[in-house]
Amino acid sequence: MNRRIHDLDWQIWTDTEFEKRVTELLCIDIDDATDLDFIELFDILQIIKAKKHSIKDECRVKAELNKKLSCKYHNMTVEEIRREFKYFFTYDNKDELKVDRYQFRFSFFKVFEEYNWHKIFKEYDLKNILENKLISLSDLLKTKYWGKKYPLVKELFLNEPENFQLLLSNFTDSKNNYVIPENISKIEFYKLAVCYVNGNSDFEPNLNYLKLMQNGLSGIEKFIDIDAILKLKIKKEIERQTNNFFYENKGYKQGLAVYGNIGDFNKENSNHEIKGYVDVDFLKQYSDIPTLLNSIQYLYNFFNDNGIWNLVSFPNIEELEISSILTLKSNRHYDTGSYFLAKQWIILNELRMAREVLKQEHHLEFEDMFNYFFSKYSERTFNLPWLPINFSRDESYGTKVSVMFIAEENIRKQWHSYSQYHEINRDLINLTNTPKIEELKSIVPNKYVYVDSREMIRIKNLLFSTQKNLLFSTQKNLGYIDENLYENTFIELIYKHKVSYSDFKTYQLSDINFLIKEEIISVRKNGEIFVTHNQKQMILICKFLWAYGVINYYNFPFVKAGDLSEEYHNLINTKIRQGYLKTESTLFSIPEVNYLNYLLNNSEYNNAKALRNKHDHSYIAEKDEENLEDYLYSLAVIFVYIIKINEEFHLKNLLEGKEGFWTQ
Repeated sequence: MNRRIHDLDWQIWTDTEFEKRVTELLCIDIDDATDLDFIELFDILQIIKAKKHSIKDECRVKAELNKKLSCKYHNMTVEEIRREFKYFFTYDNKDELKVDRYQFRFSFFKVFEEYNWHKIFKEYDLKNILENKLISLSDLLKTKYWGKKYPLVKELFLNEPENFQLLLSNFTDSKNNYVIPENISKIEFYKLAVCYVNGNSDFEPNLNYLKLMQNGLSGIEKFIDIDAILKLKIKKEIERQTNNFFYENKGYKQGLAVYGNIGDFNKENSNHEIKGYVDVDFLKQYSDIPTLLNSIQYLYNFFNDNGIWNLVSFPNIEELEISSILTLKSNRHYDTGSYFLAKQWIILNELRMAREVLKQEHHLEFEDMFNYFFSKYSERTFNLPWLPINFSRDESYGTKVSVMFIAEENIRKQWHSYSQYHEINRDLINLTNTPKIEELKSIVPNKYVYVDSREMIRIKNLLFSTQKNLLFSTQKNLGYIDENLYENTFIELIYKHKVSYSDFKTYQLSDINFLIKEEIISVRKNGEIFVTHNQKQMILICKFLWAYGVINYYNFPFVKAGDLSEEYHNLINTKIRQGYLKTESTLFSIPEVNYLNYLLNNSEYNNAKALRNKHDHSYIAEKDEENLEDYLYSLAVIFVYIIKINEEFHLKNLLEGKEGFWTQ
């Protein structure tokens, strides 16, 4: 069977091969040409028009193509068009010819539009094709043509509740984009949405799509107004499906626990348990606020080793491979995989346990610690007198949360003033709008390090990407040699095994050569791949940037690294000069800013928790306990401000040649 030119894979043909194939097809007599030959000629004409391939005597070739296509496609009868539908849309993976035809099915739609077959093929003819399931309605929603020429398309779209998913799909990161009929009103969309959420005996609404609707989709208001009644229906259906899912034991069991005893924490377990730890004995022993404040920054997993806030989502190291492929995400989605959610639960409950111990042992609230930091400690230690920032000891969690978020905005305005003008001026602050979180500056230079070149992106992806990135490809990542020699990533492969340059496949060698050229790996005379001391350090830098998206410059490779930091700083500085990396001086890193926006605001992400907006708009909880989680989140936010501000002055002192300090 001849290899055929297709508009979707024209790149695999060289200009010479393309021209040869065109000549072959044009030599075929019209009476001898097959339907496949004609559809291929049609695609060839589109490729030439788009200048994707060059061809000699282009005008003559286009004229010949148009003549042949006109003989075939002008003056088609209804029966001939019906036969064409059957020809291109009958699929049988055991029949190679039918597979070949099926690959041209969307080219057939283009032919239909190009030659205006709607004038011949009436609505009842199209309905017959749809009823016989040769095509689906979604096939027709790739262009405006079908909805415009066939009013039937609107009718069919509104007849089936499942079709509402086609609209929702346009607001996800899916590559499919559907052209929804323009003459559907908001009322009609609303009725369709209600039918979709309610479901029926034939189908159940997709849980992922329901969650997208619940979180809100930017731009969907053009089609439908999702009011409180519909939101409530969505909420109840999500709860019903979620409860059924776990009741039927379909879920993956994973234990979550926070321990107050180090012996229990260190015990091995086989229940896939994610654990947290609070040093209860330490909290019982010490009652002075500076020491207790210091202990929070070392709360288990509150920060990573490099001093980046660990509540942040790090999808490269947290998201399961299968969920990254199957989970629906909106175009403005914050990654919240199962591990991320488990991590939130652990850290929040560490704060909850610590709070309960402090209340019981010392009659101390976290709010007392906050008041101390902003009213006494900062002025005495940093010579930074804050304007009054109030925190509530009210018993109501709802009240505490509202006051906490007012305090957060107050901290933001005052820090912005100090970092910009070196003072906190009441009159200036009262005349200043609240800055965005990302606008908060650092008082030390070059605080955070980021990737700043395509080469660096390629390096870290080659070193650490897993096979999930190539799931639908026949090629393997660099961690795979053959079925007897492979690891999850390339870096694991060369660290765990002796691997030679000659072991890699031809298609992998360009990437291997790139890593050699960039001095990330080396090759011995015998072909063995190895890494030097400096290369290992560079690989660690790449690992942090791949995993966390940022490096805290002064804390790298970890807080209090001592002389080791100088080696890494020299290497980072070199890469900055070469244009591979860049630095920014802000209070929070970009991943931390993104998380705070996800947590507090509703302007950046469709699935944001938007706690500030929630409590600014008189949220009414059935029980005050419902506000507990929000309260714990608000505690985490104030703590991260305190720890980051404390870090600023610690680093500033070090850079000025003075003795650094942590909260004592």
